[in-house]
Amino acid sequence: MPICSGQRADSQATETTPRTGPMETQLSPGFLDRMAPCSRDDARPSAKLAVANRGTVNARGDCEWPNGVTCHFHRGAEFVESGQGRPVVGELHCLFPTSLPKNPIAYGTHFTCKAGTSISQGPADNTCGASLLSTLSQVMSRCEARCCDDGTLTEPAEARQKSGELDVRPDFRICTTTEFLDCSLLAGMRGREANAPVFGPPIDHGM
Repeated sequence: MPICSGQRADSQATETTPRTGPMETQLSPGFLDRMAPCSRDDARPSAKLAVANRGTVNARGDCEWPNGVTCHFHRGAEFVESGQGRPVVGELHCLFPTSLPKNPIAYGTHFTCKAGTSISQGPADNTCGASLLSTLSQVMSRCEARCCDDGTLTEPAEARQKSGELDVRPDFRICTTTEFLDCSLLAGMRGREANAPVFGPPIDHGM
């Protein structure tokens, strides 16, 4: 699978770009139309990890499960089409662990909330994400997904350096369509800023 490549001239991957180790270059997010189509097997999360039970909201506001899966959402689009405007959507990312601790697989999709649903405060016991992973698995199974490997987390390099995550190099599988999501599935989670470098600094009001 091709290596991920960023949205600006100074963040383009080359044949000599390392696929492992710390990376300050912003290799992700990229342009969906410049990513390779995923095979059906590549696009679907592990059935063993895509559990239907609840996770727990962590200190960052993400939902995490004992099996190592974590999900978060961005308050705006990150992976976009080149030469087009930024869609007014949120973007869900769920990171699934692999045998390589620094190389998770990130599955994601743009989303808008279904009519009558919203992202609420969440239950008092701090649980989250009941049916979120199984719903994501269904979305990934039917969407037209694009793939790239060995990217970076989508936060800017300064944030990744501060959190000690410059060396986290996810493989990305991102839907090219927008999902109408029951946003009650995100109850209790806190949205992150959305970083699409082609449009400038990160934003927190893009959905």
